[in-house]
Parts: sequence; structure tokens; C-alpha cells
Amino acid sequence: MLGFRWSGGGGAWCSAAPDGLGFPSSLRRSIPTLLQRPSLTLLRSPDGGGGGAARSADVVELEYADLNLKDLYGAGHLGQVRIRQHVNPLSSAFSLVQRSQFWVNELGLRNIYFMFANASVSFERLVSSYPGPLTLVSTLCPDPHFKKRHHKRRVLQKPLVDSISKNLCMEGQVFLQSDVLEVALDMRNQFDARLDEFEHIDTIDPNFLCDTQGWLLHNPMGIRTEREIHAELEGAKIFRRMYQKRNRRLSG
Repeated sequence: MLGFRWSGGGGAWCSAAPDGLGFPSSLRRSIPTLLQRPSLTLLRSPDGGGGGAARSADVVELEYADLNLKDLYGAGHLGQVRIRQHVNPLSSAFSLVQRSQFWVNELGLRNIYFMFANASVSFERLVSSYPGPLTLVSTLCPDPHFKKRHHKRRVLQKPLVDSISKNLCMEGQVFLQSDVLEVALDMRNQFDARLDEFEHIDTIDPNFLCDTQGWLLHNPMGIRTEREIHAELEGAKIFRRMYQKRNRRLSG
């Protein structure tokens, strides 16, 4: 079983595990239990320095407390991801991969791997070399490339979407999110144009609640990314969509 997550800085999170490890089989169908985990919003106490919103690093530390990562790498390395990584993205991306792989090694996990890669270039080669099923692909706050002449650099282009569609197992899922509406719409349109292959998760499971524009109200993974926490504390809205590949054997 294989899952990929491509982040804005170019880092790839890859979970590879035999059946029974990694993602539970129910993840491919629905994740209602994960939806019950609330997001944390922290406010400073009056004597804590002005009564404003808490530092995002504090919220990251609190939200990730169950993972016990702080003791492995130290408090200074948890919750330090910037809201945008446009300047010298290589240094930040490599440090994130290094930090994450350190946690994997310290925890003795053997069904997860972190790497730095370009999804547009590497996805097909990585997936085609893996013998198990691809169950989940997520694109999290990718670089928006705001200038029109740079839109072709956005990660979710047609060739990558074609590759995802070809390699994703039946009932496999695609999770998209961005704090930039234009980018979120761009990604959404890629999959809304393929409704013969994919259906949005709220049409399958009513536990996935959406707003009036069709954006998921909560992160279906059950825990927010560091970047996501930073963005929401700064008042940004996170635009999320989750699609599931149709099971043609059931529909046909």
C-alpha cells in the first residue's frame, strides 16, 4: 500500500506498507472517526503578553503532543515551518525532510519514508516501481506561482493528474488543499473535470461536511499540517477537496 503527499516546498511524504500496516483499509472508503478530532485554537492569557492569539509554534506543539515528537528532536524544531517558502526553498525543504526522517528512524518505523522530489518529474517513476496499491495522493498548499507566466510551473498539471488517475487504486483518494483560492480552484477544476472517474467524498459519506461552495470544512486527515496551522492563525481560509476514484466494478 502506498500513499504520497506533495507539499508546497517540494518535499514528498511517502508511506509504503504491506496490507495491514500504514493506512487502515477504511481510509480508502471514509474517515468518519478522524473527523471527530477537533482543531485547536489557543488564546493567550491576559498575563501572557498582550491577550492576542497564541504563537503558531505553541499551537503546533499542542496539536502534535500525542505524537511525542518534541522529546525526540527538541522544542526548537517543532512548529518552525514558515507560511510560505518562496525564498531559497531547497534549504527549508531539505531540512523538513531531514527532520521527518530523523523522527522515523528514532521511532523505529519501517512503513514510512520522506524524500525531496519534484512531483511533476518523479511521480510516475516512483509509483510504477512500487509493487503494491497506491491508495492516497495529497497535494498540500503547493507553491501558488502567482504570475500568469509561471502558472505552468504549478505542480498539479494535466500529465500529473493523468498519472494519478492511472495509478490510483479503485476507491483510492486524492486530497487537495491550499490557502490560496486561485490555486485551490485550479486543482479542483482538474478533478471536477473527471467526474466520470472521481467523485467528491461528501457524496459518498455525509460525515464529510462542506460549505456552500463545496469546500470541506475540516481536514479529513484528522490533524492539520504545520503550514495549515500557521495560515489559520493568521486568519487565512484553507480550501480543501477530497476525491475518491470510482469503483467501476461496482458501478458497472
